[in-house]
Amino acid sequence: MTQIGRWILVILMVSYGTVLMMKRSEMVLWEFTAYYLTDLLCLPILLSLTLIIVRRWFRGRVKHLTSAQVIFVWIYLSVVFEWVLPKFSPRYVSDPLDVMFYALGGMVFLIFQSKFFKGQADLEPING
Repeated sequence: MTQIGRWILVILMVSYGTVLMMKRSEMVLWEFTAYYLTDLLCLPILLSLTLIIVRRWFRGRVKHLTSAQVIFVWIYLSVVFEWVLPKFSPRYVSDPLDVMFYALGGMVFLIFQSKFFKGQADLEPING
């Protein structure tokens, strides 16, 4: 992962965490921020961290995640969080727009991956 890609990933994770903390503190948020920003950020963060781990585990034999893998994760999250969990817990609410924002996040990841996951930079030792 390139240096700028690392910074973007950190900014995405901090943004995600900030929105969650603001929700828990019951701050008033814009509708998009309150309901959809975390859905949009979920796949880029999750898939980026997954790719970093997979690249380390397989020592560079895996260069990128395929579109099919991204679609699988999108479908999986959509089914679990928008169909299964709402049936078992009132904490989860099914919202078709969430599915759309998961998909958009998957597309953002594919663009992010093509621009910032070049070479083997993320295989460098952590200490060196």
